[in-house]
Amino acid sequence: MKRKRDPFTLYLPFDDPDPSERERQREALLERLGRYLAAGRAVPKNLPLLRLLPSLNNNQVGEKIVRFTEEEAAELLAELGATLETNPHYLGRSHYRVTVPLDLIERALTAAKKEE
Repeated sequence: MKRKRDPFTLYLPFDDPDPSERERQREALLERLGRYLAAGRAVPKNLPLLRLLPSLNNNQVGEKIVRFTEEEAAELLAELGATLETNPHYLGRSHYRVTVPLDLIERALTAAKKEE
């Protein structure tokens, strides 16, 4: 994924994200969320996204390296159906709190079992 080099560099037309790349990121995030849940970990309501982010960035052997920033993970989780709330700056380092609905949990567990 192409990222801006600094805050002063403008996006150019060829910097637009590729739709297939976005789909690949969505599938990777869903499968990694499923592995997180399959390991017996719970996702309570209003979980700070920074607590979940290391598991979402955890690559398996042989898997293509896909890393997420907090903002990218928040966008993808919102696209998948999770509820995101912005966190006030005085409540901690995480900018978002995520609530994962039951149907997204089921899809993630199915994706993780399919990858095994």
